[in-house]
Amino acid sequence: MTIVNVISNVPNVERYQPDACIDILWPCECYTVTLLANTNCELNFLESTVLQLCALELKDKTQIKDLLGLENELVDFVCDKLEQMCLIDERMAISIEGTTLLQKVKKQAVAPVTVNIYWNKITRQFLPMIIQPVTAQQCSSDNSEKLTFSIGNTGQKKKITAYHLSSDNRSVATGEQLTERTVLNIIERFKRLNRKNSLLSNIRSHRYPSQSQQIKITTEGEEVFIHCLAFIPKGDDEPMVCDGFFSSYDVDLTKAFKREYDLIKILKKSKKKLANKKSKALAQKRKQKITLQEHYQMIAEEVVNDSFNRAKLEDKKTQYINSVYSLIETKFATLALQHRVTEWQDYFTHSIHQNGRVITEFAQQLGFISHKTRDHDEVSYDKLVNPLFLVKVGSIKHLNAAQPELKPALAMLLLSATLNDQHPFKVLAESHPDLLQRLAKLHHYRNSLSHGDLTILEQISKHELSKIHQLYNLLADNEGIEALVEYTTHPKWLQDDIRFKHREQLVALFGHYLIDHVDRAVLKQMEQALSTANCEDGRLRVNALAGALQQSLFIANTALISGDNKLKSANQYLQIVQKRWSNALPENLLKTAEKNIKRAANGIDSTLGANLIVYLAHESEHNSNELKRLDSQLVNKIAKLISIRGHGGAVLGQQVELDNLEQTTFKFIHFLIESYCE
Repeated sequence: MTIVNVISNVPNVERYQPDACIDILWPCECYTVTLLANTNCELNFLESTVLQLCALELKDKTQIKDLLGLENELVDFVCDKLEQMCLIDERMAISIEGTTLLQKVKKQAVAPVTVNIYWNKITRQFLPMIIQPVTAQQCSSDNSEKLTFSIGNTGQKKKITAYHLSSDNRSVATGEQLTERTVLNIIERFKRLNRKNSLLSNIRSHRYPSQSQQIKITTEGEEVFIHCLAFIPKGDDEPMVCDGFFSSYDVDLTKAFKREYDLIKILKKSKKKLANKKSKALAQKRKQKITLQEHYQMIAEEVVNDSFNRAKLEDKKTQYINSVYSLIETKFATLALQHRVTEWQDYFTHSIHQNGRVITEFAQQLGFISHKTRDHDEVSYDKLVNPLFLVKVGSIKHLNAAQPELKPALAMLLLSATLNDQHPFKVLAESHPDLLQRLAKLHHYRNSLSHGDLTILEQISKHELSKIHQLYNLLADNEGIEALVEYTTHPKWLQDDIRFKHREQLVALFGHYLIDHVDRAVLKQMEQALSTANCEDGRLRVNALAGALQQSLFIANTALISGDNKLKSANQYLQIVQKRWSNALPENLLKTAEKNIKRAANGIDSTLGANLIVYLAHESEHNSNELKRLDSQLVNKIAKLISIRGHGGAVLGQQVELDNLEQTTFKFIHFLIESYCE
């Protein structure tokens, strides 16, 4: 039995969209080096520079951009991060914490720091990595080619079987000696690499020395294996390898991996196996699905004669609207990429309201229906159309067909149509000038349903649904898209039996008293979550869980927020929650829109994230401690639910995770009902 040391930083290659992936172990020699470094560097050089400019009362992001020669988005990103760290406020004024940190940086405190440097035994060169020592995991193996070990935190550990990359074990001596000068060269290479990958990794570095007298090599090289991933990206047959630190593509290791023919065969076999599995799943899926056209016909012919059939019809309507919206969204994103304007950045800014005015002008120029106010000549669309035009420049930049978004796709299409006489939107504007109003209604219905507002279904009559179906036929069906919807038919007695079982499950979880006192909308959403638990697409289940929790938090906030409470700013609410729960709230909660937090603080129902933040800020210390005992990762799990819900689209292959999130959500709702139901 062989004992080896494995270092794993839990690499991730999702951004490369891999078709197949295997874990590999990268043989290295690890050296320990002691050097003097500035230890008060909690910020990188760019963050520190922007903070110093804010201290000099330079509060205009455009001036900072011009002064530093940076892109607008990068300056926005840095300022947002400094604000999240409470070093500056929303007006870019430096806080007390920011001033204190700057004073520390200016003192340039220097202290001995221990770091690790790695020699790559395959490529015969030192890696451009200077990192703080990582505890290696000792693993035993009876197989010369494979090794099984665990990664992840306690309670979330995952077993990994990895393949060894072979190295020439006879070459014990390194081709390049580790000297002070070598360490300085590695530091320079690491600085360049870290700047490039700093946004993709949590690796932080001190400000390392530039003089060899401050460097001391303290140990001989120790053999370790670094865990990394070999994969084949979607739409390609060539293998790629990411490094074990930044999870970014590594050219040298990829070249070395391509010499391992056996491992390439294993990787390609894995891809073929995955492709066969997907095709079988698709074939099975097609057997259990009907076309969207058939689904609509069933809704049109549905006769409602009791409350259960009414609930069943509402589920079908929800599914139909989500499917139509998703198809149109994908169609628009694909079309927008085909007609993408190279100089699109010349037309849009970082102000969503300015972008709204620009897109409105495009729509007017193309001839889509517009209304004029009585007192002004300016164009003003109705309240449902306006939100379609409020687009962030970042969403236009990252527009893609794999994760389509309607608003940036529509913005690009309207822009390109004004510049191209042969654009398909030109024809649409002539034949269907009310297209934007019809799209806006669909967008409004879909958003309301995604946020758990089932009352919106009362506004969608069969006549209104017929208009939506006409929109689908106009924009998607004539392109030959075969839209399929999950469908299962049960006899009436079995439907009643299923409904009874779901209610019994809830009674077992909550008890008769709480079930009798829970809000009807919350109860219905929880039943829907249980009824859709076995669907391949978890979209309806996610929406139901999020909607039930959102309504429960709104009820709790109504009880917690009194008229005597002085309203705080959105940033203050976030700071309170950070202090009580964690210094590192999930990013999607930190980015909750200020207007949504203000709505929740005013006792008006808002988004799930805003309701959660206001609730956690107002909750008593005793109840907060009880929640932590209930689940210390509660906030992170609810943030994950919000992230999965996103903005529509199918939720596939996340059954286990949704099971865990359902359990957490029901426990949280139980706590809220117990504390705040009358």
